[in-house]
Amino acid sequence: MKKYLLLPVTLLLVHQLMAQTAAKAPKAIRLVDKQFNLSGTLSGQSVQSFIGLDAGDKIIVNCIRLSKNGNVGVLIKDYNKGTEIYKKDGVDTLREQTIAVPAKGIYAVVLKTGSLLEKEVRLTVDRIPAVPADNPSAQYRLLDILGGSGQERY
Repeated sequence: MKKYLLLPVTLLLVHQLMAQTAAKAPKAIRLVDKQFNLSGTLSGQSVQSFIGLDAGDKIIVNCIRLSKNGNVGVLIKDYNKGTEIYKKDGVDTLREQTIAVPAKGIYAVVLKTGSLLEKEVRLTVDRIPAVPADNPSAQYRLLDILGGSGQERY
């Protein structure tokens, strides 16, 4: 009989712990959500998106080829230093690829196709901040990098 009385209490405690854990996890911020038309290999052109990130942030990259055939190369690098933090060639679909950001800076997400013909690609990049914006000890983020007033927090 005592076992049956403990079950509701146990379920309530587990529910409370799960709710607290979910509330503490930082939410992803959508930085890029674009559809690109990539030129073929003969043009040698690439498409770039620029994002500002802080040390310790994580980004989640999704890159989906919408065209029937071909592949895409994805490169993420520090814009000023040229340091690559991620590179993958010949990607058909890239889902939920999590990448840690080593240093504060502006990063370029570069897409290029190895196919002869044009390809349509959808790119999404989400940022998971190292320090949540609602944290009172959070520093001013992106505007510091871009030379802004520093009044907004990310």
